[in-house]
Amino acid sequence: AVIEINRIALDAGGYRRDEIVGRRFWECGWWSPSPELAAEIERLALRAARGETVRRELPYYIADGSRRYSDIVLAPVTGADGTVLFIAATGGDITERRQVEERLRLLDAIGEATRLAHEPVTIMAQATRLLGQQMDVTRVAYADLEPDNDRFTIRHDWTAPGAASTVGVYSLDLFGSRARADMRQGRTLLIHDVDAELGESDGAAMFNRIGVKAIVCCPLVKQGRLVAMMAVHQDAPRTWTAGEVALVEAVVERCWAHIERVRGAEALHDADRRKSEFLATLAHELRNPLA
Repeated sequence: AVIEINRIALDAGGYRRDEIVGRRFWECGWWSPSPELAAEIERLALRAARGETVRRELPYYIADGSRRYSDIVLAPVTGADGTVLFIAATGGDITERRQVEERLRLLDAIGEATRLAHEPVTIMAQATRLLGQQMDVTRVAYADLEPDNDRFTIRHDWTAPGAASTVGVYSLDLFGSRARADMRQGRTLLIHDVDAELGESDGAAMFNRIGVKAIVCCPLVKQGRLVAMMAVHQDAPRTWTAGEVALVEAVVERCWAHIERVRGAEALHDADRRKSEFLATLAHELRNPLA
């Protein structure tokens, strides 16, 4: 059982002393929300109890339910005869470092998966799938804005098993004043709980209709015009972290760059094809007069 804990560790996790001291280490709130994580901590603690110093980078939970990452060390403290008296557990929060590493790995994976893509839909499919699996969400959708700057078309979405697709054409106005203002001004729309934050007639009804209870939607503005957006949907309220928002923003920029590359190649190919057709027609038309 935990016999002592310092104030810094309590404050960092948002726990009270009586919620930690007296409990088995692996049953404390840092690990208990995940049975698999608690079992891993128990295994590491038993190894430390046998005299081994162990170190791992593992997720942990703070009191509000958010998941973070720690570099944790479990070290045995021994007596003069070598007997393990107790285990000293120390750790440092590495959440920001892990988020940066995960972001870079995901962007590299998207780049590799779309490097040889010849169609925009292939890029959308790969990017939304990789982002959705990384964030463990319900749905990831990529949409283009129509010229009227109101309607947008979700051309592709990745969905978790059992979730419905939202592919189709929508009016931005249907999603309420907050979504409309954020998208048109180039601000990321961030909603942790649709029902708590939006009125029924001001977007909540539409979000609920497509099974969205929490959303991160990143707009892409080019030359002052909203041209595309990528949205991450959750079918239950969720507290989005700053790292998760930054990840979606980075992915939508990377996705757009790849799609524009493919569209540019398509335009060049189309122009080359039209030139070849023109030259073939011209040669045919000149053949008889020259003969």
